[in-house]
Amino acid sequence: MALPPDILNQIFTSKLFWIPVIAMIIANILKMIIIALVHREFSLQTLLSYGGMPSAHAAIVSAVTTSILFAQGASALFFVALFMSLITIRDAFGVRWQSGQQAKLLNKINAVFDIEEDFTLKEILGHTKSQAFFGVLLGIVVAVIGFTVF
Repeated sequence: MALPPDILNQIFTSKLFWIPVIAMIIANILKMIIIALVHREFSLQTLLSYGGMPSAHAAIVSAVTTSILFAQGASALFFVALFMSLITIRDAFGVRWQSGQQAKLLNKINAVFDIEEDFTLKEILGHTKSQAFFGVLLGIVVAVIGFTVF
């Protein structure tokens, strides 16, 4: 099956593509600003980091789901997106958050027993419930603005 010749044009001119991208960019910029204000350190690396306020994962999936709702109504695709979003958001503040907490503990154990010099696990993996909530809120707001203003 061949792709339509204007497939890239269809992708890059679609609100369903750009709204989640914009939600992700805004979430990461807000995260960078909040970290700069709270910790008094500015780092562009924050734009690519995991964890923090607001959750970019939650912003992306809620923007996708809300955009599908606006574009197609309560369709089968909307419900698929809704439930996949719920799984993603739950994972962000559930399993991934717990993994980050375990990494902190393992890093402390490593420091105490000096197990391996270059053994350090990434500790910021997930989100708190409030970080996920504000990510969801951001994604919904970006989608509403994207579909009502533009």
